[in-house]
Amino acid sequence: MVHCRGLYIVSLFITLLLVGCKTELVKLIPEIQDEEIQLVRDNRIGLDYKLSNYGYTETGVKYYEKNKPNQSHSVKAIRQDGKFYVELNNLVPSTIYIIQAYYVMDGVVYLSNNILEATTTTEFPKGFSIDWNTEQVKYGDMGEFQVSFEGEHLQNVNLKDLQIYLNSVELHKSYPVRQSTGKFKITVSGRYTIGYDSKQTIIIGFENQELLRKIVDFRYEGIKREIHAKKTNIISRYFVSVNNQFYNFDGNYVSTFNENNNSFERMVEIPYYIGTLADQSKVMGDKIFFQNLPYSHILPNQHNDGNEIYSQSFDLKKKEFKVYYYGKHKWPTAHDYEHGTMFIHNSTVYQAYTISDFVNGQPTMPIPRVENYIARYNPATDAFEDLTTFSKALSSYKFISVKGELYAFALKDLVVQGYVIGKTLAYYKVNSSNFEFEEVLMVGDEYSPFSYMPKHIMEYDNKLLLSFDLNYHVFFDVNTYSFEQVFMRTPLSNYSLNDIVKHKGKYYLFADRNSTSGGVYEITFN
Repeated sequence: MVHCRGLYIVSLFITLLLVGCKTELVKLIPEIQDEEIQLVRDNRIGLDYKLSNYGYTETGVKYYEKNKPNQSHSVKAIRQDGKFYVELNNLVPSTIYIIQAYYVMDGVVYLSNNILEATTTTEFPKGFSIDWNTEQVKYGDMGEFQVSFEGEHLQNVNLKDLQIYLNSVELHKSYPVRQSTGKFKITVSGRYTIGYDSKQTIIIGFENQELLRKIVDFRYEGIKREIHAKKTNIISRYFVSVNNQFYNFDGNYVSTFNENNNSFERMVEIPYYIGTLADQSKVMGDKIFFQNLPYSHILPNQHNDGNEIYSQSFDLKKKEFKVYYYGKHKWPTAHDYEHGTMFIHNSTVYQAYTISDFVNGQPTMPIPRVENYIARYNPATDAFEDLTTFSKALSSYKFISVKGELYAFALKDLVVQGYVIGKTLAYYKVNSSNFEFEEVLMVGDEYSPFSYMPKHIMEYDNKLLLSFDLNYHVFFDVNTYSFEQVFMRTPLSNYSLNDIVKHKGKYYLFADRNSTSGGVYEITFN
């Protein structure tokens, strides 16, 4: 009896507890998300959006002409592929419309916080239409791709009035070709230069007004090679690796650096009179040579005996700096320093730089003069001596010595009917005795130029690694003249690529040097 009574009391307690608890229902309120205009024409606008939850009885958009806010209209949406789609018809050409999505729940109208604005285009040619059905585009090793779309009466459209953009870069268009269906096809070509697969927006415009906006998935069509990047504890400063030792030239001292415990040991003070040390250097023997810089921000220079270029070296044994002055060209006009680089070929150090008749980007002569110069280090006199000039049609050049031969990558002028219409990347074999350039390969053409220069070039596994940006790297085979894109397995989120350094048999990528966002990554390839 006692046992049964205990069960009764427990059961009564649980019953009272359950009766005393209230069940509170939480009502989920829908949220309008991802409103995106998909179509803009002369007389219609199409857009889609999502609703986060159910419970509504109606959804659509409200819209009006911007200068007629009191004349609002509503159109209900239709559900399509997990989204809601609305098309506004019978609109006025060249008119700004204000558009706002809505839904109705329990008799109350809820408006989106996102107010869209779209302008209809000028009136199209009669019957003109565009059908874009491509969702994925394949691209090659240097980003080259082609994609086609069809439409009605495209042959009646002046192609100069039809603009197609990828990331603000206008793509090349073919002439319309008639199809068996009676429609016309236009093929678009360009270059995808993000460095990794992603979804990007292609915009089609007519007379500089947006018609159509499409999200396209870009995919590499080759076999993927990858770079693995592992962040280290090394701080992102300016380091030079010599004989398995890091040397640091930031601040007021030359220091050795222990990457295991991030500690510096000062060697010698950097004297103020040597000027600014460039953040690029080369090692030859016991000396670290720094890249050239302009002696003065105002050229021509009236001091230093007319020399307008200088650079430095640091002797590791003597622990002292030397400053070199050169570039005495006696230009008669105001001019500026444009570009500099340095390289080692057959145990000789070279400096290259460009001077032109421009100041702050503005020409100082009706026909501006541009000169590319080469200076060579003479160990007998411990001085750099101006040697020669080379083709002024090349810019942003970088030299590299491979197996005793000198080569260069540069942006070359694209000339059509005597006019320079742009630049594209080219690869040259260079005669080091007179610096004449022999073109070996041109990447791109007048219709699809490749106007990007690698920020860093290095030898790896009998190939050249061309690094255009943090996440954009390409191998170049010097024997077959072929390219192979190599992908960063996990794209880096830093802002800029500073250098790739080989140290103790490993490769280190330096990003955002001297910044709180800086990072140093040990990289491996597969």
